[in-house]
Amino acid sequence: MVHVPWIPEKELDTLTVEGQRQAVAIKKILNDKGIVGILGSPSGRTCETLKAIDQIIGLKEGFEVDPAFASLREGKSQNGIQISWAWQEKQWALGQNPRPEGGESLSDGEFGAKGSLKNLAKKNPEKSVVIVSPDDICAALLSLSCSPNPSSQA
Repeated sequence: MVHVPWIPEKELDTLTVEGQRQAVAIKKILNDKGIVGILGSPSGRTCETLKAIDQIIGLKEGFEVDPAFASLREGKSQNGIQISWAWQEKQWALGQNPRPEGGESLSDGEFGAKGSLKNLAKKNPEKSVVIVSPDDICAALLSLSCSPNPSSQA
């Protein structure tokens, strides 16, 4: 997983120069690895990354965009205040996983992404795929792989 540091709002949905450099580095790592699918969120910078990876791997069907891999909807507090990403991270650090009003919990994101992964695994058993998604969904998916019996969860 490549961590993207805080990015100003105007640049949030496009790849930065550093992001472009990382996409090239990822392409070099993934080349000749037997990748059969590339799947990612619908965000602009994710699609740019998907295209960059697809250019070097060159899959017949290209890449697939799936809303299940989109970042969590933040929602509002009980007082009607917009929840921030920093607030969500603080809650997770405390071992909590709240679902803000109109938003999603980390478990919600995990559930959607896990469902899409199950479908992908049925189509491509024992094959390698690339997932390009925001940090929150990647964290949820990584938590699955760290469980005592990950094969029963995915």
